[in-house]
Amino acid sequence: MRFSVNCAADLYGNKVNLELNFNTCPSVSDLYRVVETTFAVESSALRPSGQTFNTFKVARFHVFDENSQAWSELFNANQLTDYCQLYAFQREGVESQQQIPPARAPTAARLANNNGAAVSSPTPRVPSTNIGLAGISPVNTGYGQQPQQRSMSPPHPSPRSPVREYTPRTPFAAGTVAVAPSVGAATASRHQFPENATFDQKVRIVFEEIDVNENRLIELDEFRRITRMLNIDLNAATVADLFQRGDLDRDGVLSLSDFQFFCQAYPTMMDSLYFRSKEFWEDNRRRNTIETRRQVVDEARAREQQCGQLSAEARADLKEQEARLQDQERELQDRLLRERDVRSLNLDAKKELEKQQFEKAEREREALHGKEREHRRHAQLQDASNLTESAEKRVQSQEAELSRAQEKEKQLEVLLADARRETERHAKTLSTLGEELHQVREREMQAQVQVLEAQQELRKLQELVQAAEVELGHKLDRERESDNVLLEAQRETARAAHRRDDEERALQLQRDRENLHGKQHQESARAVDDAEKALQAVEQEYGDYINRRAQVEQQELPLIEQEIRLREQRFNLEQMESRLKNEAQSFQAVVGRGALASVTPAIGSASRGYSPRR
Repeated sequence: MRFSVNCAADLYGNKVNLELNFNTCPSVSDLYRVVETTFAVESSALRPSGQTFNTFKVARFHVFDENSQAWSELFNANQLTDYCQLYAFQREGVESQQQIPPARAPTAARLANNNGAAVSSPTPRVPSTNIGLAGISPVNTGYGQQPQQRSMSPPHPSPRSPVREYTPRTPFAAGTVAVAPSVGAATASRHQFPENATFDQKVRIVFEEIDVNENRLIELDEFRRITRMLNIDLNAATVADLFQRGDLDRDGVLSLSDFQFFCQAYPTMMDSLYFRSKEFWEDNRRRNTIETRRQVVDEARAREQQCGQLSAEARADLKEQEARLQDQERELQDRLLRERDVRSLNLDAKKELEKQQFEKAEREREALHGKEREHRRHAQLQDASNLTESAEKRVQSQEAELSRAQEKEKQLEVLLADARRETERHAKTLSTLGEELHQVREREMQAQVQVLEAQQELRKLQELVQAAEVELGHKLDRERESDNVLLEAQRETARAAHRRDDEERALQLQRDRENLHGKQHQESARAVDDAEKALQAVEQEYGDYINRRAQVEQQELPLIEQEIRLREQRFNLEQMESRLKNEAQSFQAVVGRGALASVTPAIGSASRGYSPRR
């Protein structure tokens, strides 16, 4: 079951509405492909002279809903109905605000029809095509842009009308000759000359041929005209004498009865007038045929030149499209090389990032070890501080005991010696504790120095960690930039590949167009050859026909002259017979019946002896 869709678009400032036939309901992708291919051929055929060929690319479709009388954007095939009306917005260009014309067959189908291909005639079930673009803005129709919705005023509906039969653009199909009817052919059709005409039919037909003013009378000028027109070589005096011979009532014109008498008197001339009139219109028809054939040859040559020009333009466009495709191929290769370079740079950046991350991890581990050392130094310092405090406490305790001992020495002189010995012992102990305290303080100072060194080392490690983090941030920024550059390079490569694919499709369309115009050129050249051969055959036949006519006229003219002479002799004899009869009657009145009876048979035999042959 066939599924038909009417699709309209803007080509060179004019709306074009084409009927597209599918076996089943098409998908949206198939619709894009078929519409772009069909309208590309249509754009090539309708391109004005000097206009650059524009590749037809569809940005989006809008479908007209007859129930709501509004346009809506086409998203899936479920929105399509049989004989629905679509409008294709192009990726580039501005849409003109016009009424959508009635749908017609595409140019490719018409050309196929001209070339003898079987094209199924569309069924008469077609929706109304009196649809405007009231709901869609014609501007800003670039690729990827959304249409600007206006107030959806419904178009004026019109009844469904049958599809009009389309007329081929070519003047004639290949191998055929389109001959237009001429004025001479129409005129010759009014002059009928039966092959087996009776004598009365011949008289009536010749009378009508001579009576050009159609007043049912033959005048002398008309009689002279027919002799000149039919190339009957008689002088003016002979023509006037013949006219007077036929004018029985001497009124200066020949009526039908007068002309019948004339034809009975001159049967050979009547046959000559009949057949020469017939040959005159046959000659006129042949001349018109030759002229028509010449027009056909001229039209075929013009068509051949047009097809040659279209073929040359198609070849030029094909070369230009091939050059554009090569440019797109080079651009795609450049984009691919750039993408590989960006990938390599991105890989190097990732390696640098991994190296920097490893160095940062090493710095963090070193900083962690530094913190652990600092903690150990702090612990040692705390231990030294604790030892110092313990030693100071012992020193203070010994000093207190020394004071008590001195007091005890004062109080107990008796025990002086013991106290001195005890004092010396405590002094020695105090000296030892002082040395230990000094050593502990030195260890504390060393621990403080180690803590300061550990803190300085920790600050250095923290600075290294911060520098590593900054460098890592820079590396991450460079990696993101590299990723963005790679993504943009991939997009550029994809766009270049898409443009290359578009150019390849356009190149294929140009090749199809060039092949189509080449076939048309060959077919038009064959049509020119056929038309020239037909013209030569007709001219050769016409030449043979003219030669035969000349021979017949040369043979016929002496017979006409002989008939005129014989008829003149007969008229003279009849006049002589009449005069002799009158004289015989006068003589009979004088001499008597006997003498008249002897004279009359002699006169009758003499007049019968001079009767001309018919």
